[in-house]
Amino acid sequence: MSSTCARAPRWRVVGRLAAWGASLAAGAAFFRWLEVPLGDVIQAASDRLTVRLASAQTPGNAVHRALPCSRCRRW
Repeated sequence: MSSTCARAPRWRVVGRLAAWGASLAAGAAFFRWLEVPLGDVIQAASDRLTVRLASAQTPGNAVHRALPCSRCRRW
């Protein structure tokens, strides 16, 4: 058996580990730079829509007291 054939399984393992690491890094980058900011945008749009719908149905300042604060997420 030649030395090239003997090293092939090692390089396959190294390649698989490198691909696995790259996949983890890409997933972390996607979560950090796309999923979290996009989730914040969707949450803000949902909060605005909820306030608009509630203000159309409730007179006065009762809407503000009925919904949580959008900045701190507290009542």
